[in-house]
Amino acid sequence: MTIPKTKGESSPSEESMPEIVRNDTWEDEGGEDSDNEEKENVHNVKKHKGKKDRKKPQPVSPKITNKPKRISALDSFLQASVTFASNSYLTDRGIKLLTYTLWLLSRLTERYQKNPELSPGLRKMYGDLSMVRYALRLYGLPVSIEDIRTGGSWKGWDDARIHFLGKIMAWSMAFYYPLEHIAYGGFVVPKLIRVDTEKYTAYSCRAWLIFVLSDLASTFFKLKELRKRRDVLLKSRELGDGDTARPTEEEVRSYH
Repeated sequence: MTIPKTKGESSPSEESMPEIVRNDTWEDEGGEDSDNEEKENVHNVKKHKGKKDRKKPQPVSPKITNKPKRISALDSFLQASVTFASNSYLTDRGIKLLTYTLWLLSRLTERYQKNPELSPGLRKMYGDLSMVRYALRLYGLPVSIEDIRTGGSWKGWDDARIHFLGKIMAWSMAFYYPLEHIAYGGFVVPKLIRVDTEKYTAYSCRAWLIFVLSDLASTFFKLKELRKRRDVLLKSRELGDGDTARPTEEEVRSYH
């Protein structure tokens, strides 16, 4: 049941609540200043952010030109020595040259009376190095088999005769090395490997002779093909053709 209010009376709650007077004068008085301060703050923030994002200029370093260093004669000799030492085939060539030189010196010093031990000593060194060459040939058979399977001796050449001679060379060495291995075993342990070493050495020398003759003929055809390729390149340059590629198979066949 509600009690109607009489005119001029107020409820206890209305009496206890203070009267709230809306006062927006601070907004009107300081509105423009606050807007200006806010805009200034935003401008400062953007300005500071722009300075932060802006990359600092890096100091320009002087250009360093990598000029090729001049290789001394000693370095060239050491590089060649490393190449020979890392290749068994080239090592065998170097030892072969040394053995032939020792053999020749031993023959020339046979009548040297002042030192009668010189010639026998050189001949002994020649024989020992020959055994070293036999040992190095143990690496030769896999190389020959790989050459037969891949055609490394004649790869890159267009003349069919070079291919044919390359196959003969590879097969002759495939027979040469096993014969040399048997002869080497007969020389080192004759009681264990009882073979006619002179016979196997003669067979291996025949295989080596086939290789040398085939290599000589193959070199002749290779030089001929290289001369023809050179002529084609010179002719193309004279005609103003910028293509310096190797001649085609039809062009090479027309040379024969």
